[in-house]
Amino acid sequence: MSDPVVHQKDLDPLIAGHERFARGMRGGLRLNLQFRDASGLNFANRDLREATMVGGRFNAAVFKFAKLVGANFYGANLEMADLSSADLTRADLRGAILRGAVLEFADLSGADLRDGRLLRPDEDGNLVPISVGGAVTEKAHMTHSKMVGAKLGRLMSQQADLSHANLANARLIDADLSNSDLRGAIFVGADLTNTNMSGCSLSGAVLAGAMLNGTNFDGADLAGSFFRQSEMRDARLSGARLPKAIADLDKPLQIILREHLAWTDSLGAKGRRADFSRIDMSGVKLAQIDLSAALFVQSTLVEADFGGASLTMCDFTDAMLLNGQFAGADLRGVKFSGANLIGSNFRGARLSTMPISSLHGKRWHANLENANLSQSNLSACDLEGANLTRSILMHADLRDANLKGANFRSADLTGADLRDAQVSGADFTGASGVNLS
Repeated sequence: MSDPVVHQKDLDPLIAGHERFARGMRGGLRLNLQFRDASGLNFANRDLREATMVGGRFNAAVFKFAKLVGANFYGANLEMADLSSADLTRADLRGAILRGAVLEFADLSGADLRDGRLLRPDEDGNLVPISVGGAVTEKAHMTHSKMVGAKLGRLMSQQADLSHANLANARLIDADLSNSDLRGAIFVGADLTNTNMSGCSLSGAVLAGAMLNGTNFDGADLAGSFFRQSEMRDARLSGARLPKAIADLDKPLQIILREHLAWTDSLGAKGRRADFSRIDMSGVKLAQIDLSAALFVQSTLVEADFGGASLTMCDFTDAMLLNGQFAGADLRGVKFSGANLIGSNFRGARLSTMPISSLHGKRWHANLENANLSQSNLSACDLEGANLTRSILMHADLRDANLKGANFRSADLTGADLRDAQVSGADFTGASGVNLS
């Protein structure tokens, strides 16, 4: 039995009535699209709080920036739907199909994506099951989404993009996240009991404080992630790609540093470029040292001290730098794309452009795209011309910073302190939480 089809011309007045209902206005009526087919229709930017969408078909429908707080999508089909930047807090998505859906920057905090068993009457009036199992987000695009405290038990999310998603305190018992992109994701306090994370990329992810009983990391890449060995005791790590220790370096650290200095001084003619990629160097003290153009790709550098160091043109892509110290450092032209820099101290550091003499005056911009700088101290920093596209700067201190010409497109600046910052020419298009008052 096919679902009755809804057309856009008929949907628009129904949404208008629901918006009156949501605002407590006279004449309002809750939107009810239970078992209706609204595939391909436009719900963008509308107030659909507490709407009833049970068992509906919303394939390729557009819900961008829609308010869907508490909406009921139990057993609904949202395959290939666009829910980017939608507010789905406390929404009921049990048993929903979100295969290939776009949920970038969506807020699913407190949402329920557990098992759902949907019944509907057949032609003879008998109730028959039409949807069984947990929500399906296979191949969904969920980068930068918020799922704090979400109930995700038995979620089927293979090959999904959950990079830089916040899953703190989420319940993922028996969920399947295999072969997903989890770079930079936050799992603090999450319950990952028996979760399948095999084949996942986890650089920059925070697993410390998560429950990892029986979690399957077979073939997962854990280089650049932050976890405590004691919490990994009951996890399944067969075949996992783990970070190497400083002791695994081919030479003592001091010799590598001397060879790197010779390499920089001779413009590459002598010595050797320092490459600390995929090495766990947490707590290392490298203050006031010249490490220009060194490689720290997917390195673990929790609480590392680079204060006053020369780090121009260094590559920290997807590195774990929680609570790092960079005060007064020269970071011109640095690459921090995808790096986890939560709680780091950059006070007075230089993160502006780096002139490249060999390229006839070309200037190399500091790249912090997709970096997590939440709660970081960036006061009095020089970030002129820096690329902070899609970066997370929640509650960051940017007082007195030079942000001229910086790119903050689609960045999250919720709670960021921008007092006395220089912002002329800065691009805040699509950024959230910007307070320049």
